[in-house]
Amino acid sequence: MNRHRPLRIAITVLAGCASTILVLPTRGADGVAPLPLDASSRTTAVIRTAAASGAASGPAGSQTAGAATLTLQSQSNWVTDGGTFSLQFTVPPGTPVGATDATITVFEKLSSRSGFDQALRVGPSYEIKNFGTLPLSGLTSTSTPGSGTPTFGFSFQVTSGDTPAAANAAVPTLDLTSCPSSGCSGVYPVTIAVTRPAGGTIAPLQTDLVYVESTRSLVPLGFSWVVPFAPGSSADQADRLAATLNRTPQVPFTLLAVPQEISRLAGSGRPEDTQAVTSLGALFGSTGDHILLPALFADANVSSLVDSGLSGELDHQLDTGDATLTSLLHAAPETNLWAVYGPIDRAGLAALQARGAGELVLPENDLQPVASSLTVTHPWLISPTDRASMALPRVTGTGHDLEAATSDTGFDLDVSSTTDPVLAAHRVLADLAQVWSDAPNQTNPPRALVYMPSPGVPLDPNFANALLGGLTGNPIVTPMSLASYFAQIPPGYGSQTPVSRLLIQDPRIPGLPAGAIRSARASIDAISSAMGAGSEHATTIGDLLLASEGAGLSAAQRDRDLRQVNASIASIARGVSLSGSRTITLTSATGTIPITVASTIPSLTKASVTVTSDKLAFPHTADRSCRSVARGITCPITLTNTTNTINLRVIARASGAFPLKVSVGPPSGSLVFTSASFTVRSTAFSGVAIGITGAALLFLIAWWGRSIVRSRRAIREVD
Repeated sequence: MNRHRPLRIAITVLAGCASTILVLPTRGADGVAPLPLDASSRTTAVIRTAAASGAASGPAGSQTAGAATLTLQSQSNWVTDGGTFSLQFTVPPGTPVGATDATITVFEKLSSRSGFDQALRVGPSYEIKNFGTLPLSGLTSTSTPGSGTPTFGFSFQVTSGDTPAAANAAVPTLDLTSCPSSGCSGVYPVTIAVTRPAGGTIAPLQTDLVYVESTRSLVPLGFSWVVPFAPGSSADQADRLAATLNRTPQVPFTLLAVPQEISRLAGSGRPEDTQAVTSLGALFGSTGDHILLPALFADANVSSLVDSGLSGELDHQLDTGDATLTSLLHAAPETNLWAVYGPIDRAGLAALQARGAGELVLPENDLQPVASSLTVTHPWLISPTDRASMALPRVTGTGHDLEAATSDTGFDLDVSSTTDPVLAAHRVLADLAQVWSDAPNQTNPPRALVYMPSPGVPLDPNFANALLGGLTGNPIVTPMSLASYFAQIPPGYGSQTPVSRLLIQDPRIPGLPAGAIRSARASIDAISSAMGAGSEHATTIGDLLLASEGAGLSAAQRDRDLRQVNASIASIARGVSLSGSRTITLTSATGTIPITVASTIPSLTKASVTVTSDKLAFPHTADRSCRSVARGITCPITLTNTTNTINLRVIARASGAFPLKVSVGPPSGSLVFTSASFTVRSTAFSGVAIGITGAALLFLIAWWGRSIVRSRRAIREVD
């Protein structure tokens, strides 16, 4: 019997109060696209499934490269004593059903979470029930809509001695009367192996049976799920995710929506996308415990902005993100609760706290490791390594530092262990059950886990369907929002005093092209002053700049986005020009110069005209808010028509031809829409020139008169 199963290579590091497990997922291609759940399956929320690539061969946990794969369609989320465990799966297309056999095997209860991980890596160890070789054609079969592939089902009753086996001998039974002294409740691996005589490998499917002996007087484990709704999803997938979330409003969760993605959906013009945004917004008007987290508009890295000297851009990201979510989802994001993907340093953390953050979810990798032999099920207090340099105040009213939870990395490993989204969801559910069974019914202190899926991986609605279906009414796992998590789970470990953790030293914070971003922001601010608050042009360009700051962009993508920002600014500038003759004639010392500005941008309503010349003086006029500049004057102009003229009073300091420089720009900032050089010809004398000329004539007359008198005197003397 082929017992290859998904392989994960794990490295466990113990230091301080938390164990960090690095898992490198390896698997072969499954050859089968994930199929949607049938209509009878429970539908609930959204999650990202981690993709993995590569291939491996090995023990029972691995898949063979290129092997066809069984696909889990649905299964029982848990069973109690006397209950029935059912699962449904599909085989690869083209499998000869009549000549193919299936073997279903149940293995002994896992004793710990490390044992759960080991079962995924190398396969479970000891069989407790093998249901024998069963003809595939003899299993319950239904048709999967739209796939042409039949779904096969298998069920068996589970008893532990208190409930008699089914009277019908045809119903298979799993007898757990010989379970260990710790009790029968727990996680039991289940494998399905399919063999076909024609040859070719079909990788087995390994899932888990969660058995709860009795649902009386149970204290469930808390589970807070931060659901990311982020870029990367196709429009159709995003629509399905939103609909899935909306179908189970009774299940608490915390939504981390990237505002840029919500804005994209709302503005696509597709009715399905509009409905997706409506569905998300409806969640926050329901009676469920749903929390909307604040988010940077374009999912930018907080520390990248702060460390690059772009704190102003952080404010723009937060303000735009908050306005987008509030407007489109009709719900105000929280101010105290935050979720950060990182990396983050002390400056970034201080910036968030200055903006209202008091309770956060942080990546485990951003904190210095601490040791614990058990799964950590509580939040931490975050302390800086140097309070003076960080200037990090304590949270108001608590007397403590920032309170933070770390996302449990084990769930990412569960998800990345398979390409089957439904199977991945049930592995997360089984993992939660295993954590509960490690310390069942613990109340002092209460326990809970937080899961914020890794960034950059598309969300899968089928995974969400299965996961929150398994959380609905679960007797040993209680879903909760982040607000409930921080309110109900005290910081600290066990009966010890609250535990503080430090951020890691010198995290690798990605840099940003600060100069280019500052220059673009200055131009956008200038355009905003010319178009007015809320201008669609200015808002669109501003959003483009924020998008260029996204954490997931490569240097080439960021450069492309910044070029697009600058091209948009240049396009607006090209819509403004100076019209009319470039030669102006002054026939008197004092005159008026007309400057005509043409605009093809309807939303551009205000501008300023700056004129400079060494040979002209520009007296201020009483009816304009003009201001002096070096060798000239700047005056506002209203652009209400296609062409708009402003008349500037001037005084010529000289006659002849000389240049006049004219530029047009927004009311504020240094951006210039257009500029030109005019020629001014002055044919009139100035008062000074007339005075000098008159004095010269008087001098000449006096000189001539004196010369005539001398000449006559000389003649008389000769005579």
